[in-house]
Amino acid sequence: MLKRIRVIIPVNTPIWNQAVLQDLDSFKSPETSLEVVNLKKGIPSVETHFDEAWVIPFTLEEALKAEEEGCHGALIYCTADPALLACKEALRIPVVGIGEAAFFLAAYLGKRFAILSPGPSLPFDVGPEVDNIKVYGLEKQCVGLKPLEIPVLDLERDREAVLEKLIQAGKEMVKRGADVLVLGCGVLLGLEKRLSAVLQVPVIVPGRVALKLCESLIELGLAQSKRAFPLPGFNKEVTL
Repeated sequence: MLKRIRVIIPVNTPIWNQAVLQDLDSFKSPETSLEVVNLKKGIPSVETHFDEAWVIPFTLEEALKAEEEGCHGALIYCTADPALLACKEALRIPVVGIGEAAFFLAAYLGKRFAILSPGPSLPFDVGPEVDNIKVYGLEKQCVGLKPLEIPVLDLERDREAVLEKLIQAGKEMVKRGADVLVLGCGVLLGLEKRLSAVLQVPVIVPGRVALKLCESLIELGLAQSKRAFPLPGFNKEVTL
């Protein structure tokens, strides 16, 4: 069964597109066709609610375009899941946020999980992902979020330094009770096996989980319920 999936990276730069496509290509079904796009407007990385606010309308615009152009599913490729609920309302095809997919799998694989994320130093209970955890009803299962204190745009400069930060942060969160770790950025790729080997807990790469979930939904003929996420009831003129 052909599955055409649009992967929307909600930033205004294409620097991650090829790496994301290459990674997902190695996990997709043979019948799946992937299209990776970034936003034409917005901000180059999403690490705070401020950042998220700049990309929400343009992410929704790309998701609407995906359905209009015949895609069978869409991924919001950011663990902050910007515009995810709006996209679920507006679209009939399955829409999967990589954060939402990863967090639910983490809760399934263990009793408590933690998120390791780039970005500035923040308390354990602050940030878009942590706030989403409450919306998703997973607050009791989530230990919290541990920032790596590395900007997203600097992640490729020294991968060994990033791995060391992940190990340190992971050890701290395991001590706090986490038995599963979620990488809190879609472009934290290729370090999960080494991290898991050191800490001896499952490490989830969100984009891969979201891809397999989206493929399954398409194959099963399922999408978000229009009772839970009703189509917008009034036509409104939008200027972007």
